[in-house]
Amino acid sequence: MEVYAALIGLGLEDYVDGTLTTPNRHHDVGKSTLNLLYQTWYRQDKSILSALLGSCSDTIQPLISSASTAKEAWDRVSQTYAGLSRGRIMSLKSTFAKTIKGTKSITEYLAEMQALTEALALSQNPIPEEDLVIGILNGLPPDYSEIIDVVRVRETALPLTALQDILLEHEAKQAALNSQTSHLVPTAN
Repeated sequence: MEVYAALIGLGLEDYVDGTLTTPNRHHDVGKSTLNLLYQTWYRQDKSILSALLGSCSDTIQPLISSASTAKEAWDRVSQTYAGLSRGRIMSLKSTFAKTIKGTKSITEYLAEMQALTEALALSQNPIPEEDLVIGILNGLPPDYSEIIDVVRVRETALPLTALQDILLEHEAKQAALNSQTSHLVPTAN
């Protein structure tokens, strides 16, 4: 939904919604003169396709990586996610609510939560960023309790990017502490 809104804002939605047809590659039957409209369309379409690939999570990228046009990529995502059954949507929401960090790294955990959020957004059931932040906090283990407490008492919502930075920094500090304590050798006096 966010990508489509951006395309609308840039006046490029017709590249993915089917209203713009691909111009003929050549002006003439002998294919000696390249159509400038095609060149413009081709460059813009590849830019949009690249942006679509870059904006998708790692779980969605394989679905569209072989698409030859932005419309083809958009259609694949739409057909895969927009038509999800009510049961599948409920399952995604349930998985979102129950997902915990566990033994995953923060990067893996955040990617999993983001993929669930993207799947729900593509099925016309977007999760607001603040709810995503709450879901992420709810899945963190007790050693993140100080961070959880600070985020929850804030007067304003913490942006997801800021939370990600805080969690990555905390994870790095924990790893450094664990590394230091593993180098301590107990001795008897």
